Amino acid sequence: MNIKKNVEILNKKVPNTKDVYIPKIIDNLIEKPKTIVTLFKTESYEMILLGTLLTSNGIKLGYGIEAVIRELLTENGVTHLEKFSTQFETNDGNKEKQELDEHFAIDEKTHVMLELKIKDNHDSNKYRVDQDAFIEKIKNLNAQQTDITTYGIFWYISPDERKNQKKVKKEVEKQLPNLATVVGAGEIKDAFPEQTQNKLSNLYDNLIKIMIEWRQRTGGIPDLNFEDHSHKVIAKFQSLSEHKRLKLFGNADVVKYIFPIIFQTGEVLKTWVELGGISDKEKSLIDKYLSTLI
Repeated sequence: MNIKKNVEILNKKVPNTKDVYIPKIIDNLIEKPKTIVTLFKTESYEMILLGTLLTSNGIKLGYGIEAVIRELLTENGVTHLEKFSTQFETNDGNKEKQELDEHFAIDEKTHVMLELKIKDNHDSNKYRVDQDAFIEKIKNLNAQQTDITTYGIFWYISPDERKNQKKVKKEVEKQLPNLATVVGAGEIKDAFPEQTQNKLSNLYDNLIKIMIEWRQRTGGIPDLNFEDHSHKVIAKFQSLSEHKRLKLFGNADVVKYIFPIIFQTGEVLKTWVELGGISDKEKSLIDKYLSTLI
């Protein structure tokens, strides 16, 4: 396993850009504070933190993880079938092409389509759309390539993001008996066809090693101390309405669990108050937090 090469792959796919993640975190703290507070309180959040915070402008941790997994599989003799596609019939009878990025050849007669889930969809409609699309792809591939057996693997990578795993597994294995499975985290080692299981038994462990090395070498998870990037924070505050800023400063859980991480000294908040033009209520909320740092 070439750790350095895979770290470089992650660096290219997931740039550590303050222009994206600071505004994104602030927006998420306002619009879905419960989700973010829960995330920060979760012990094994490394695999999902960037995916949650950086889902903006095409910057997604999932792209980086997909690229690393392709590299790890290739290193073990599995062939990535680039830009592989299949056709399916729409409700109106037309044929459309489905691109299958994570499609691999184990040998001449055996293919695998890998569906990666970094972050689970808590919306029941959305997870069913993903589930049904996966099932349709595997059915189409096996119907169109009668001389090749294509197995499907639906992989929930993060141990904390698998709310719908049991429901998806039940439906997938019902509709695709012996042709697909749904696994979580380290269970991937038993999901590939038998002839490759020994080679790929450490796939998940190696992925985690690469993620840890990436964090250590590059600070892969962003610098969450906003005091070092005060101009970005001030610019974001200026772009928000007073109503939204009050939602941020007035959320007790956000102030208790997140502010000590992102506003460690309170200097950027002091600067915001000193600039003036804010309401007494907003100033009072900020002063209340600053008083806890004395």
